[in-house]
Amino acid sequence: MLTNAIGVAAGGYHSLALRADRTVVAWGDNTFGQTNVPASATGVVAITAGEYHSLALRADGKIVAWGANDVGQTNTPPTLTNVAAIASGGGTSMALVGTGSPAPAFVLSRPVVTGTVVSLTVTTALGRTYCAEFANSLPPTNWTMLPPVAGDGTVKTFTDPSGLSTRRFYRAFQKQ
Repeated sequence: MLTNAIGVAAGGYHSLALRADRTVVAWGDNTFGQTNVPASATGVVAITAGEYHSLALRADGKIVAWGANDVGQTNTPPTLTNVAAIASGGGTSMALVGTGSPAPAFVLSRPVVTGTVVSLTVTTALGRTYCAEFANSLPPTNWTMLPPVAGDGTVKTFTDPSGLSTRRFYRAFQKQ
């Protein structure tokens, strides 16, 4: 059973999932090795799948590609760095090159409740700022922001001291 998935991608006859621990899981047709995830696919922040190939974008801005290569779709130039986003379709792959490494995906933890205090944790990345907001109803008429936290590569906590005083909905996002 697949657990802790934070992203998915569908190829021609195979599928990929990105787990919260930044690893990739693949299943389905493997005629061209498109589900043989390479050991170098670690620290992954994004995934995509083509007809018979797969790609992973690592937090360091480098691409890992595997599977069919009949038209060069997995020929990733070693000098290709600072990739910010990837996409695939059919037998093609594309990379958007930026000026820095991609913003890593993050997962907001399941809330922990102590009395009326609600705490949420997030694994942070250095140089990023993380924000969490709450609303008392959906659709929200307005969101109230909790104090932002600066990322440093450790787990940080958002705390809502009156989280259980009423029903609340939470959302989070990261800034660069």
